[in-house]
Amino acid sequence: FFCIQVFDFTVGCLTAIGFVSYMPNIRTFMEQTPTLPYRDELMKMDPQYLLLICMALFFLVMIVKAYFIGVVWGCYKYITSRNLMEVIYYPDTEALLPPTPPSYDPVTKMPPPPPYSADAEA
Repeated sequence: FFCIQVFDFTVGCLTAIGFVSYMPNIRTFMEQTPTLPYRDELMKMDPQYLLLICMALFFLVMIVKAYFIGVVWGCYKYITSRNLMEVIYYPDTEALLPPTPPSYDPVTKMPPPPPYSADAEA
């Protein structure tokens, strides 16, 4: 679907370039298409102003197409990144618990600590 959108965008750009370079007079195009809506009103307009309106409309359509290409690309990146995260990380619950104190009997059988002295030797 993304490739089709990019192809459509490219063809649209080439069509606009061809339209501007091979048919700069838009009135000849309108005379050849009798089923054009609002044809009479458009024929009364200045040709350069009419060409400006047509090109502005074309650029608006191309901006919308480029936006939707970006939307599809963003969705594709989201889906592929989601497929890469197949391994779910579960933290070790025992490491999160506070340590338990040792039982009383083994501690009483340990030797006492060395005596502390108040004199500090350098």
